[in-house]
Amino acid sequence: MFLCVPVVFYRLHVRRRDATFNCGPVTASPTAPAPLTCGSAPMNTRDSRELVQSAGVWPWIASLQVNGTHMCGGTLVTADAVLSDASCFTMYPNASYWTVELGRRNLNGPNSFNMTLGVKSITLSNLTGDNIAVLMLSSAPRLSDYIQPICLDQGMGSFLNNNDCWMAGWGMGQGGAQETLQEFNTTVVGCSNTSSSDYICTEALTVRQGDAGGPLMCKSGNSWTQVAGLPNVMGNSSMVRSERAADQSMFTSTTRFSIFLRETLGSLPSPTNVTTTSAPTTTTTTTTTTTTTATTTATTTAPTTTTPTTSNASDARFSMSYLLLLSSIYLFSALV
Repeated sequence: MFLCVPVVFYRLHVRRRDATFNCGPVTASPTAPAPLTCGSAPMNTRDSRELVQSAGVWPWIASLQVNGTHMCGGTLVTADAVLSDASCFTMYPNASYWTVELGRRNLNGPNSFNMTLGVKSITLSNLTGDNIAVLMLSSAPRLSDYIQPICLDQGMGSFLNNNDCWMAGWGMGQGGAQETLQEFNTTVVGCSNTSSSDYICTEALTVRQGDAGGPLMCKSGNSWTQVAGLPNVMGNSSMVRSERAADQSMFTSTTRFSIFLRETLGSLPSPTNVTTTSAPTTTTTTTTTTTTTATTTATTTAPTTTTPTTSNASDARFSMSYLLLLSSIYLFSALV
Protein backbone atom coordinates (compact mmCIF):
# COMPACT_ATOMS: atom_id res chain seq x y z
CA MET A 1 0.00 0.00 0.00
CA PHE A 2 1.33 3.50 -0.84
CA LEU A 3 0.48 6.78 0.86
CA CYS A 4 1.19 10.20 -0.64
CA VAL A 5 2.29 12.73 1.98
CA PRO A 6 2.17 16.47 1.14
CA VAL A 7 5.39 18.37 1.76
CA VAL A 8 4.98 22.16 2.01
CA PHE A 9 7.76 24.63 1.18
CA TYR A 10 8.09 28.30 0.44
CA ARG A 11 9.52 30.08 -2.59
CA LEU A 12 11.22 33.12 -1.13
CA HIS A 13 10.75 35.45 -4.13
CA VAL A 14 6.94 35.17 -4.23
CA ARG A 15 6.10 34.28 -0.64
CA ARG A 16 3.78 31.54 -1.95
CA ARG A 17 3.33 28.05 -0.61
CA ASP A 18 3.65 25.25 -3.14
CA ALA A 19 2.87 21.61 -2.37
CA THR A 20 4.49 18.46 -3.69
CA PHE A 21 3.78 14.82 -2.82
CA ASN A 22 6.25 12.19 -1.71
CA CYS A 23 4.95 8.65 -2.25
CA GLY A 24 6.35 5.53 -0.61
CA PRO A 25 5.42 2.23 0.99
CA VAL A 26 3.76 2.27 4.39
CA THR A 27 5.56 0.03 6.86
CA ALA A 28 3.24 -1.72 9.33
CA SER A 29 4.14 -1.43 13.00
CA PRO A 30 5.21 -4.72 14.59
CA THR A 31 2.46 -6.46 16.57
CA ALA A 32 3.26 -7.27 20.19
CA PRO A 33 3.05 -11.00 20.97
CA ALA A 34 -0.02 -12.14 22.88
CA PRO A 35 0.62 -12.84 26.58
CA LEU A 36 1.18 -16.49 27.45
CA THR A 37 -1.85 -18.18 29.00
CA CYS A 38 -2.07 -21.50 30.81
CA GLY A 39 -4.48 -24.35 31.47
CA SER A 40 -5.95 -24.60 27.98
CA ALA A 41 -6.64 -28.13 26.70
CA PRO A 42 -8.74 -27.86 23.49
CA MET A 43 -8.46 -31.61 22.81
CA ASN A 44 -9.70 -32.58 26.28
CA THR A 45 -13.32 -33.72 25.92
CA ARG A 46 -13.23 -35.83 29.12
CA ASP A 47 -14.77 -38.88 27.46
CA SER A 48 -11.92 -41.23 28.34
CA ARG A 49 -11.07 -43.15 31.48
CA GLU A 50 -7.74 -44.70 32.54
CA LEU A 51 -6.11 -45.04 29.10
CA VAL A 52 -5.79 -41.63 27.43
CA GLN A 53 -7.56 -42.20 24.13
CA SER A 54 -6.07 -39.39 22.04
CA ALA A 55 -3.15 -36.99 21.92
CA GLY A 56 -3.53 -33.55 23.47
CA VAL A 57 -5.83 -34.54 26.34
CA TRP A 58 -3.16 -33.37 28.80
CA PRO A 59 -1.01 -31.08 26.62
CA TRP A 60 1.38 -30.09 29.43
CA ILE A 61 2.38 -33.61 30.44
CA ALA A 62 6.09 -34.35 29.98
CA SER A 63 8.17 -37.52 29.97
CA LEU A 64 11.59 -36.93 31.56
CA GLN A 65 14.08 -39.38 30.10
CA VAL A 66 17.69 -40.51 30.46
CA ASN A 67 19.16 -42.19 27.38
CA GLY A 68 15.67 -42.62 25.93
CA THR A 69 14.25 -44.33 29.05
CA HIS A 70 11.32 -42.77 30.90
CA MET A 71 12.29 -41.92 34.47
CA CYS A 72 9.74 -39.42 35.77
CA GLY A 73 6.82 -37.27 34.76
CA GLY A 74 6.67 -33.50 34.64
CA THR A 75 4.57 -30.58 33.44
CA LEU A 76 5.25 -27.61 31.21
CA VAL A 77 4.54 -24.55 33.39
CA THR A 78 5.99 -21.65 31.34
CA ALA A 79 7.14 -21.20 27.76
CA ASP A 80 10.43 -22.99 28.50
CA ALA A 81 10.27 -24.54 32.00
CA VAL A 82 9.13 -27.94 33.26
CA LEU A 83 8.16 -28.79 36.85
CA SER A 84 8.92 -32.18 38.40
CA ASP A 85 9.81 -33.87 41.69
CA ALA A 86 13.25 -33.19 43.17
CA SER A 87 13.82 -36.83 44.08
CA CYS A 88 13.90 -37.77 40.38
CA PHE A 89 17.36 -36.19 40.09
CA THR A 90 19.17 -37.90 42.94
CA MET A 91 20.89 -40.41 40.67
CA TYR A 92 21.32 -38.12 37.64
CA PRO A 93 21.78 -34.55 38.91
CA ASN A 94 23.46 -33.19 35.79
CA ALA A 95 21.16 -31.47 33.28
CA SER A 96 23.07 -32.95 30.33
CA TYR A 97 21.78 -36.44 31.20
CA TRP A 98 18.16 -35.48 30.61
CA THR A 99 15.80 -34.91 27.71
CA VAL A 100 12.16 -33.83 27.91
CA GLU A 101 9.42 -35.24 25.66
CA LEU A 102 6.34 -33.06 25.17
CA GLY A 103 3.19 -33.83 23.19
CA ARG A 104 3.67 -37.56 23.78
CA ARG A 105 0.90 -40.08 24.52
CA ASN A 106 2.74 -43.39 24.07
CA LEU A 107 6.18 -44.15 25.44
CA ASN A 108 6.42 -46.82 22.73
CA GLY A 109 4.91 -46.60 19.28
CA PRO A 110 3.77 -43.66 17.15
CA ASN A 111 3.44 -40.10 18.41
CA SER A 112 2.49 -37.54 15.79
CA PHE A 113 2.89 -34.37 17.86
CA ASN A 114 5.82 -34.94 20.22
CA MET A 115 8.89 -32.75 20.58
CA THR A 116 12.21 -33.74 22.17
CA LEU A 117 14.05 -30.97 24.01
CA GLY A 118 17.30 -30.75 25.90
CA VAL A 119 17.65 -29.46 29.46
CA LYS A 120 19.75 -26.38 30.15
CA SER A 121 19.60 -26.37 33.96
CA ILE A 122 17.93 -28.05 36.93
CA THR A 123 17.07 -26.02 40.04
CA LEU A 124 15.85 -27.75 43.22
CA SER A 125 13.90 -26.19 46.04
CA ASN A 126 15.48 -26.56 49.46
CA LEU A 127 12.69 -26.85 51.99
CA THR A 128 12.46 -29.26 54.88
CA GLY A 129 10.84 -32.46 53.66
CA ASP A 130 9.44 -32.61 50.14
CA ASN A 131 10.95 -30.60 47.30
CA ILE A 132 10.38 -29.88 43.65
CA ALA A 133 12.60 -29.29 40.62
CA VAL A 134 12.43 -26.73 37.81
CA LEU A 135 14.02 -27.75 34.51
CA MET A 136 14.88 -24.93 32.12
CA LEU A 137 14.70 -26.21 28.57
CA SER A 138 17.40 -25.57 26.00
CA SER A 139 14.76 -24.02 23.75
CA ALA A 140 11.07 -23.21 24.00
CA PRO A 141 8.71 -25.72 22.38
CA ARG A 142 6.31 -24.65 19.66
CA LEU A 143 2.94 -24.39 21.40
CA SER A 144 -0.11 -26.02 19.82
CA ASP A 145 -3.28 -27.84 20.83
CA TYR A 146 -0.97 -30.70 21.85
CA ILE A 147 1.63 -28.72 23.81
CA GLN A 148 0.49 -26.10 26.32
CA PRO A 149 1.54 -24.98 29.83
CA ILE A 150 -0.60 -25.76 32.84
CA CYS A 151 -1.45 -23.21 35.53
CA LEU A 152 0.05 -23.62 39.00
CA ASP A 153 -2.03 -23.18 42.14
CA GLN A 154 -0.64 -20.23 44.08
CA GLY A 155 -3.31 -20.22 46.77
CA MET A 156 -5.68 -17.93 44.89
CA GLY A 157 -8.63 -20.31 44.95
CA SER A 158 -10.09 -23.31 46.72
CA PHE A 159 -10.41 -26.72 45.11
CA LEU A 160 -12.14 -28.40 48.05
CA ASN A 161 -14.85 -30.82 46.90
CA ASN A 162 -13.84 -30.31 43.29
CA ASN A 163 -14.66 -33.62 41.61
CA ASP A 164 -13.08 -32.73 38.27
CA CYS A 165 -9.54 -33.52 39.44
CA TRP A 166 -7.17 -35.95 37.77
CA MET A 167 -3.76 -37.50 38.04
CA ALA A 168 -1.87 -38.64 34.95
CA GLY A 169 1.37 -40.51 34.39
CA TRP A 170 3.26 -43.38 32.85
CA GLY A 171 3.24 -45.77 35.82
CA MET A 172 5.48 -48.78 35.39
CA GLY A 173 3.70 -51.81 33.95
CA GLN A 174 0.66 -49.80 32.86
CA GLY A 175 -0.68 -48.75 29.49
CA GLY A 176 -0.17 -51.95 27.50
CA ALA A 177 2.55 -52.64 24.95
CA GLN A 178 2.70 -49.00 23.86
CA GLU A 179 2.84 -47.80 27.49
CA THR A 180 0.06 -45.30 26.91
CA LEU A 181 -0.38 -42.41 29.31
CA GLN A 182 -2.73 -43.25 32.20
CA GLU A 183 -5.28 -40.97 33.87
CA PHE A 184 -7.42 -41.35 36.98
CA ASN A 185 -10.28 -39.21 38.21
CA THR A 186 -10.57 -38.15 41.86
CA THR A 187 -12.13 -35.55 44.18
CA VAL A 188 -10.38 -33.10 46.51
CA VAL A 189 -11.49 -33.66 50.11
CA GLY A 190 -10.62 -32.18 53.47
CA CYS A 191 -7.50 -33.72 55.02
CA SER A 192 -8.35 -35.79 58.05
CA ASN A 193 -4.91 -35.68 59.69
CA THR A 194 -3.73 -32.12 59.02
CA SER A 195 -5.15 -28.63 58.64
CA SER A 196 -2.04 -27.20 57.01
CA SER A 197 -2.47 -25.44 53.69
CA ASP A 198 0.80 -27.08 52.64
CA TYR A 199 -1.09 -30.27 51.84
CA ILE A 200 -4.02 -31.26 49.69
CA CYS A 201 -5.98 -34.49 50.07
CA THR A 202 -8.01 -36.52 47.61
CA GLU A 203 -9.92 -39.76 47.51
CA ALA A 204 -7.49 -42.67 47.55
CA LEU A 205 -5.15 -42.86 44.54
CA THR A 206 -2.45 -45.36 43.66
CA VAL A 207 0.83 -43.77 42.58
CA ARG A 208 3.32 -46.05 40.84
CA GLN A 209 6.97 -45.86 39.94
CA GLY A 210 7.28 -43.64 36.86
CA ASP A 211 4.38 -41.40 37.92
CA ALA A 212 6.63 -39.20 40.10
CA GLY A 213 6.77 -35.57 39.05
CA GLY A 214 3.49 -35.75 37.14
CA PRO A 215 0.49 -33.59 38.04
CA LEU A 216 -2.51 -33.75 40.29
CA MET A 217 -4.71 -31.26 38.44
CA CYS A 218 -8.17 -29.76 38.77
CA LYS A 219 -10.35 -27.80 36.41
CA SER A 220 -11.66 -24.42 37.47
CA GLY A 221 -13.71 -22.47 34.94
CA ASN A 222 -12.11 -23.06 31.55
CA SER A 223 -8.61 -23.67 32.87
CA TRP A 224 -6.69 -26.57 34.37
CA THR A 225 -4.52 -25.99 37.42
CA GLN A 226 -1.85 -28.21 38.92
CA VAL A 227 -2.52 -28.33 42.65
CA ALA A 228 0.21 -30.83 43.57
CA GLY A 229 2.93 -33.04 42.14
CA LEU A 230 2.86 -36.82 42.29
CA PRO A 231 5.32 -38.39 44.74
CA ASN A 232 8.27 -40.67 44.21
CA VAL A 233 7.17 -43.98 45.72
CA MET A 234 10.68 -45.46 45.57
CA GLY A 235 13.50 -44.96 48.06
CA ASN A 236 13.24 -42.84 51.20
CA SER A 237 9.82 -43.07 52.81
CA SER A 238 9.95 -39.34 53.62
CA MET A 239 9.57 -38.71 49.89
CA VAL A 240 6.30 -40.65 49.72
CA ARG A 241 3.57 -38.01 49.83
CA SER A 242 0.63 -40.25 48.99
CA GLU A 243 -0.15 -41.45 52.49
CA ARG A 244 -3.34 -43.43 53.06
CA ALA A 245 -5.49 -42.11 55.91
CA ALA A 246 -9.16 -43.00 56.04
CA ASP A 247 -9.14 -43.80 52.32
CA GLN A 248 -7.36 -40.58 51.47
CA SER A 249 -4.19 -39.68 49.57
CA MET A 250 -2.22 -36.67 50.78
CA PHE A 251 0.03 -34.60 48.53
CA THR A 252 2.23 -31.56 49.05
CA SER A 253 0.49 -28.55 47.53
CA THR A 254 2.21 -26.38 44.94
CA THR A 255 1.37 -23.37 47.14
CA ARG A 256 4.11 -24.51 49.55
CA PHE A 257 6.67 -23.67 46.86
CA SER A 258 5.26 -20.29 45.83
CA ILE A 259 8.33 -18.27 46.88
CA PHE A 260 10.73 -20.70 45.20
CA LEU A 261 8.68 -20.67 42.00
CA ARG A 262 8.54 -16.87 41.86
CA GLU A 263 12.29 -16.59 42.48
CA THR A 264 13.10 -19.24 39.86
CA LEU A 265 10.53 -18.50 37.17
CA GLY A 266 9.45 -14.92 37.78
CA SER A 267 5.91 -14.30 36.61
CA LEU A 268 3.73 -17.27 35.72
CA PRO A 269 1.18 -17.47 32.87
CA SER A 270 -2.40 -16.42 33.60
CA PRO A 271 -5.38 -18.78 33.22
CA THR A 272 -7.17 -18.70 29.88
CA ASN A 273 -10.44 -17.53 31.45
CA VAL A 274 -8.85 -14.66 33.39
CA THR A 275 -7.86 -11.38 31.79
CA THR A 276 -5.37 -9.49 33.88
CA THR A 277 -5.83 -5.77 33.48
CA SER A 278 -3.88 -3.31 35.57
CA ALA A 279 -5.11 0.22 35.93
CA PRO A 280 -2.71 2.58 34.19
CA THR A 281 -0.61 4.80 36.39
CA THR A 282 -0.47 8.33 35.03
CA THR A 283 2.17 10.82 36.10
CA THR A 284 1.60 14.40 34.97
CA THR A 285 4.13 17.23 34.95
CA THR A 286 4.06 20.59 33.25
CA THR A 287 5.66 19.15 30.12
CA THR A 288 5.25 15.34 29.94
CA THR A 289 2.55 12.72 30.61
CA THR A 290 3.66 9.07 30.77
CA THR A 291 1.18 6.17 30.89
CA THR A 292 2.39 2.68 31.83
CA THR A 293 0.40 -0.59 31.90
CA ALA A 294 1.46 -3.95 33.31
CA THR A 295 1.35 -5.74 29.99
CA THR A 296 2.41 -3.27 27.33
CA THR A 297 4.50 -0.12 27.57
CA ALA A 298 3.96 2.29 24.73
CA THR A 299 5.21 5.82 24.22
CA THR A 300 3.00 8.03 22.10
CA THR A 301 4.06 11.49 20.98
CA ALA A 302 1.14 13.75 20.28
CA PRO A 303 1.32 15.61 16.98
CA THR A 304 2.75 19.11 17.39
CA THR A 305 0.79 21.86 15.72
CA THR A 306 2.67 25.09 15.06
CA THR A 307 0.48 28.13 14.59
CA PRO A 308 1.88 30.45 11.91
CA THR A 309 2.95 33.82 13.30
CA THR A 310 2.34 35.55 9.96
CA SER A 311 -1.26 36.57 9.40
CA ASN A 312 -2.98 37.37 6.12
CA ALA A 313 -2.52 41.06 6.86
CA SER A 314 1.24 40.68 7.23
CA ASP A 315 1.33 38.73 3.94
CA ALA A 316 -0.43 41.68 2.27
CA ARG A 317 2.03 44.19 3.78
CA PHE A 318 4.94 42.10 2.55
CA SER A 319 3.49 41.99 -0.97
CA MET A 320 3.01 45.81 -1.05
CA SER A 321 6.54 46.40 0.22
CA TYR A 322 7.89 44.05 -2.40
CA LEU A 323 6.04 45.92 -5.21
CA LEU A 324 7.27 49.31 -3.95
CA LEU A 325 10.83 48.00 -3.90
CA LEU A 326 10.53 46.78 -7.49
CA SER A 327 9.09 50.16 -8.56
CA SER A 328 11.94 52.04 -6.91
CA ILE A 329 14.52 49.85 -8.62
CA TYR A 330 12.81 50.40 -11.99
CA LEU A 331 12.73 54.21 -11.59
CA PHE A 332 16.35 54.30 -10.44
CA SER A 333 17.38 52.25 -13.50
CA ALA A 334 15.45 54.63 -15.82
CA LEU A 335 17.13 57.72 -14.37
CA VAL A 336 20.57 56.18 -14.68
